[in-house]
Amino acid sequence: MNNLILVKDTATINKIFETAQDKLVSLMYFTKNNPQCRTARQFFERCAQTHIISIFCIIDIDNFEGDVGHVTNFPHFDFFHMGRKIGTFPGSDQKGIEGSVQSGEQYVMRQNNIKNQSQIYNQQQVQQPQMYPQQPGYVPVQPMQQPVQQIPLVQPVQQPIQQPIQQQIFQQMVQQQTTDSIGLPSPQQMVLMFNVYQKLHQLGLLNMGQQITSNESSNQKIEGEEILPSGDKIIPLEDGRYVLIKKQN
Repeated sequence: MNNLILVKDTATINKIFETAQDKLVSLMYFTKNNPQCRTARQFFERCAQTHIISIFCIIDIDNFEGDVGHVTNFPHFDFFHMGRKIGTFPGSDQKGIEGSVQSGEQYVMRQNNIKNQSQIYNQQQVQQPQMYPQQPGYVPVQPMQQPVQQIPLVQPVQQPIQQPIQQQIFQQMVQQQTTDSIGLPSPQQMVLMFNVYQKLHQLGLLNMGQQITSNESSNQKIEGEEILPSGDKIIPLEDGRYVLIKKQN
């Protein structure tokens, strides 16, 4: 494989850095006396097969001509871009090795994209200087000011229409009757209630605003009416039933 190189001296490493250009360079420090190094080397070689755009170097510590005193624990991995170290990984974990290589390649891709965009912008400055003026320095873009306050749209609450007092009282009476009764009144009960209403109206008990000015109007007797010793009255109805009216104290 052209992207997997066995390195035994410093000159070879320097040459690799010079020719790598904008590629990722991964270095593995290997010694055959360490069993973890042998395991990690297998994972490292597999990465070289799948990541062909990067360069993988195995530094043989046992036969290396140069100074590698900065590495004390093996296996050890260093990652470079444009001759500058961008990361390191110690250990023989397969996922750790593969993840480090992937992270290094992602970093290289981002840097290359930035470099390419800068080159394109420079070319546009040369070709169209009026549209792309050369600025003396970088000026950070000020963020847009947010509105002082954003008031959410709220649907207006519809106020209930005020009903006349008489209608409210009537509704309260109907609601109270509905609550107290188990079910709706039968037709016979409605007829009875109407007859009682007529008798009470004849007695003047429903007209609360009218004042009784004489004892005759208050003691007016209806045909068939019977007064009990307690003062209560029994009034006959048209259907043959009777209504008991308690004496008011």
